[in-house]
Amino acid sequence: MRTDLGETKNILGEYIITRKRTLVNNDRFYIPKNLIDYFDNATVYFKITEEEAKQYKRLNYLKFFNIILGLVNYFNINPTKNTKFTNKEK
Repeated sequence: MRTDLGETKNILGEYIITRKRTLVNNDRFYIPKNLIDYFDNATVYFKITEEEAKQYKRLNYLKFFNIILGLVNYFNINPTKNTKFTNKEK
């Protein structure tokens, strides 16, 4: 089984960071180097299935931040006005 998990973006210690773009996702994977199966001078193939690779998927925090910001704007939430601060020290 040889699985292509997208474009190799970086090597960080014992991990290869890949990014696989689809129409709806921009998934990043941090795959341990010991799972490399084959390299053909253009593509790195791994010894795991795409289903097994899900455990190495990392959340794109910028995308997450933009989703939260969109919800804040949609619901017109102002964290400074809607948060009650109390002084528990007396």
